[in-house]
Amino acid sequence: MVNMSPKILLAISVLAIIFVSGCISQVRPFEGGLFPPHEPPVCGDNVCEGDVFEENQCPRDCVSREHYAILEEGMFSVIVPKGYELLGEKHLEDLGYCYKLISGFLGIKPYYNRTFLIINVTERNDPKAGTGEAFFNTMIHYRIQEWIDMDLRAVEENIPGDFLYNLSPGHCANTHEFTHVFVGHLSLPQWANEGIASYAQKPLQQAFLDIECRENSLYQTDYWEDGKKKLFPYSDLDAGYDVDPNEDPATVALWYSTARCFWEYVDETYGREKMKEIFQKLNTISEEIRRTGLGSVNFIDDVLVPVLGKEIKVVLAERFGVES
Repeated sequence: MVNMSPKILLAISVLAIIFVSGCISQVRPFEGGLFPPHEPPVCGDNVCEGDVFEENQCPRDCVSREHYAILEEGMFSVIVPKGYELLGEKHLEDLGYCYKLISGFLGIKPYYNRTFLIINVTERNDPKAGTGEAFFNTMIHYRIQEWIDMDLRAVEENIPGDFLYNLSPGHCANTHEFTHVFVGHLSLPQWANEGIASYAQKPLQQAFLDIECRENSLYQTDYWEDGKKKLFPYSDLDAGYDVDPNEDPATVALWYSTARCFWEYVDETYGREKMKEIFQKLNTISEEIRRTGLGSVNFIDDVLVPVLGKEIKVVLAERFGVES
């Protein structure tokens, strides 16, 4: 498992979980602005606009057809190594469920009209091995050969507890990364972006159910010491985390948990419709800026305060360490 100790693996599982082996999620912001650099491309013209595993909006035009299979249904494309088509079919099924669930949860739709999921087989020494990331309309899961073989076997044998075991219209296995695709074109701070992707996993993926968000602290399992549940102070979300998850897994995991707790606070205090209104308002502002090419948006002052009221700034500053 990429030279990670058992404590580190348990800690990472508290983060943005994609597979049971533990995957840290990363979302790439658009450079220098609020929106994608150009309109959604026409996919399927066999014109490759960039490296398939980099910021490419139409990866099926770049992938090697000799080594990868492309499975498609409606607005979804799943790209998997040849021989792993069954695994791709399960992910394709899951994306259909996810789209409806996340749309209902956030109250918005993705910017792009096509979504890609890529299973990329990488080397054990690749820093991205075991992680997932999302950018533009694409999600990538980085798996070493041993893990993807295990993933396929779990699907073939329908092993309980596997990542794709509980597929149903009420469950979304790919919640975290797909949520990033939904909100990726919006001007969200890192803590809000990662926080909503993590919080969405609670109702849509039944994840993080053991974490209690209290007034000034988290109550969760201490994966880094004795494995017992205890209180942890909230992280300073404005500070982000600038540490190696292998060196300091607790700092990263608790930062993610804190970011998730902000959205739980909003949802439980103001209600789901108000939470949706936040994303709808931000989406409307984003569309107007994109249409006119004018203006900018401050997430707290232009979106949170108009929707929730000025008191949210006090909560952000005092509880979560976020200043406007």
